[in-house]
Amino acid sequence: EGRELVISNVSDKPAIGVNIEVPESSDKLMLSDNFLWIPSGESVSVTMNDVSGKVRVTSFNCPIVNE
Repeated sequence: EGRELVISNVSDKPAIGVNIEVPESSDKLMLSDNFLWIPSGESVSVTMNDVSGKVRVTSFNCPIVNE
């Protein structure tokens, strides 16, 4: 069991190499998927285990947005 993280690409370009991190818990983090390609206007759901720390989402070609 874990929590669901929804990542949305609101740009007009695909998000390439989307990476999910929790730097404070990197040794314990487990994800259902990572290093994603998200088409423009699309969202993906990723299940992650319950770890402490702030989730950071980065991409090769899109700005970092964490909410």
